[in-house]
Amino acid sequence: MATQPIELKVASRDIVRGRPDGTFLTFYIPTEHKNGFVFVLADIDPSCQATAAIVSLFREQLELLAQGLDADSHLQHRFEQALHVINAEIAQHIEDGQCPPDSLHALVGIVHERSFVMSAVGGLHAIFLRKTAKQRFKMFDLSRSLQTERGNVKTEKVFSVVLDGALQPNDVFLVGSRQLHSLLDLEELHPLISTLPPAGALETIEQYVPARGSLSLLLIQVRKQKDLLTGYGPDVTSE
Repeated sequence: MATQPIELKVASRDIVRGRPDGTFLTFYIPTEHKNGFVFVLADIDPSCQATAAIVSLFREQLELLAQGLDADSHLQHRFEQALHVINAEIAQHIEDGQCPPDSLHALVGIVHERSFVMSAVGGLHAIFLRKTAKQRFKMFDLSRSLQTERGNVKTEKVFSVVLDGALQPNDVFLVGSRQLHSLLDLEELHPLISTLPPAGALETIEQYVPARGSLSLLLIQVRKQKDLLTGYGPDVTSE
């Protein structure tokens, strides 16, 4: 039986109210030859004096990664090549005293056809939803799997843990900056991020962010092609 075609949908949103405490970098780039995206969400403390250089580094390396992926690429190998360059330059900024290791909070990754691979450093939040046979979503917090314990970051290799896996229709992946849990109730987000199209879900979530709250979000959904006619999937509940 042929596998039903899927489509990856993605959106990002920076919500900054009042004086920002640091710098957000959130963007995604479609891969050149297949259904997928390369993406990053970074939340960088003001104590890092190399923020502009690190932002440029992420943009340059992820653009190169997106352009170089094709049907024959080994996803994890290509991803780790990009991480090697990113780690080397960030290590130099740390060694020069321009960027304390605990000032950088970032997640970089690829979703490509039915696979994902990603790595993170710091205190970001990575929430993964998968629908069960009972039409409910089960939530997994990938943050602990992706991140090293604070205080144990290897300065020569800040992105040291790489997580990969397979995607299924109706999977949902939400990345949030450090304040996600303190600003929003994740239980209230389940129906939004699992049914609304990504851009609409993030626009609605912004209404829940308190005044003077700052938050960066990136939302990825895996949809069966038939669900793309309206942008809405089947009704589900959360658990």
